[in-house]
Amino acid sequence: MLLVAFAIGVAIGGSSVRTSPEVGYITITKSYAASYLTITRTVTGATYPETSAQTVAQGEWKTIATLAGSGDKDTEDFNVPTNYWRIVYTISQEYSGGYTYFRAYIHRSGEAGDSVASVELGKSGTETSYIREGPGDFWIKVVSGNVDSWTIEVQIQ
Repeated sequence: MLLVAFAIGVAIGGSSVRTSPEVGYITITKSYAASYLTITRTVTGATYPETSAQTVAQGEWKTIATLAGSGDKDTEDFNVPTNYWRIVYTISQEYSGGYTYFRAYIHRSGEAGDSVASVELGKSGTETSYIREGPGDFWIKVVSGNVDSWTIEVQIQ
């Protein structure tokens, strides 16, 4: 009997959850349409309430910028209107006698410090990397060796 009373007391006491006004709680809502998903995150009860929305499109990828070159290069700025996008990068190497490397560091415009994303490829071919930063203006720093040419396509859905 004492064990049952103890278990009930723990169950009642353990079910109470308190949040302070500084911490608040998070409400996440999802709405679906034929071609996209919108996720809204709202922090309520906090000192500074915050709401953010993210739309992830479903469908075909569309190229919004094509950047090309050879060797090391800082690209021109380009604008990405969403917070989910990708880059498709292709490198070509004719000479096979050395080590091939290709690195691309994606930066927000006006910032040369830490990159928001980076990609790497060590052989001729094509790869795709998905980026969850934006919207905003970006530029890419390319560092490469033994690469004849490279192309970067910036794509959104």
